[in-house]
Amino acid sequence: MAAAVRGIATTRDQLALLELVEKSDDVAWIQAQRVGEGLLARRSLFAEQLQSNEVTRAEAARLEGDLESATTNAGEVLEQWKESLVRDRRGLACRHPNNDTRYTNGLWYTRHMTVRDLGLLAIRIAVGGTLVAHGAQKLFGWFGGAGLERTGATFERFGFRPGKLNAIAAGLGEAGGGALLAVGLGTPGAGAAVVGTMIVASSMHVDNGFFNSKGGFEYPAVLGWSAAALALTGPGALSVDHALGHRLNRSWMRNLALAAAAPAAFAVIARRRRTVAATPATQLDPTPQVVSS
Repeated sequence: MAAAVRGIATTRDQLALLELVEKSDDVAWIQAQRVGEGLLARRSLFAEQLQSNEVTRAEAARLEGDLESATTNAGEVLEQWKESLVRDRRGLACRHPNNDTRYTNGLWYTRHMTVRDLGLLAIRIAVGGTLVAHGAQKLFGWFGGAGLERTGATFERFGFRPGKLNAIAAGLGEAGGGALLAVGLGTPGAGAAVVGTMIVASSMHVDNGFFNSKGGFEYPAVLGWSAAALALTGPGALSVDHALGHRLNRSWMRNLALAAAAPAAFAVIARRRRTVAATPATQLDPTPQVVSS
C-alpha cells in the first residue's frame, strides 16, 4: 500500500514537473518569438541604414569627382596667371592672359599707346608748361616776372608773411608741380601741390567774381581743376610714372595728397586773413592780381 502511494506521488511530481517544463517551453517560445520579431525589425532598420550609407557613398563619390574637376580647372587658371606674372626692376605687375594690358597698383594699363594717352600728354604739357612759366616768373624773374625779392615783397603787402617764404612756396608749387605734371612723375603729389597753390591764388581773386577779364578766379581755378583731374586719372602711358611701374602713382598716394591739399591751402588763407585783420589798411596792397601771375 505504501509503495503504491509512493508511486502515485512520484507520478504526480513527474506530471507537475512535466507541466512546469511545458509552461517554461511556452514562455521560452514566446520570448524567442519576440526576439525574432525584434531581430526582423532591426534587420529592416539595418537594411535602411545600409541603403542610406550607399546613397551617402554615391553622393560623396560625386562630390569628390566635382572637387577633383574644380581643382584641375583652378590649377589651369593658376598656371595661366603664374605665366602672366612679371617681376622685374619696375616691380610686380600682372598681364591679363587674354590681352596686352597690365594690372598695377589697382588699375589696368595697356602696353600700347592709345589716343587717351596722347590726350593726357597734351593736357600735361599745356597745364604743366603754363605752371612752370608762372613759377619761373616768381622764382627767377624769367618771362618778364618780378623775381623772388619783388614777389616776396608783394606777398608781404598782401598779408602772406613772411613774404619771401610764401613766394618760394608758391613758386615751387607752380614750377615744381607743373614740371612734374608735364613729364608725368609723381603725378598725385604734383597735382596736389598745384591744387593747393591754386586754391590760395583763387582766394585772392574771389571778390572780383569768376571771369579773368574782371580780375576773377577763372584762371587759377582752371589750372587747379586740371591738375586735380590729372591726379585722379593718372598721367597715361606716355609718362615717367608709367616707365617706373607707377611706383609714385598709387591710389593711396592720390587720395592722401588730394585730401591734404585743401586743408593746407585753407590754413594758409585763414592765417593771411588774420594777418590782414591785424594790419592797418595803409600797409596792404589793394591790387592782389599779381599773386597768380
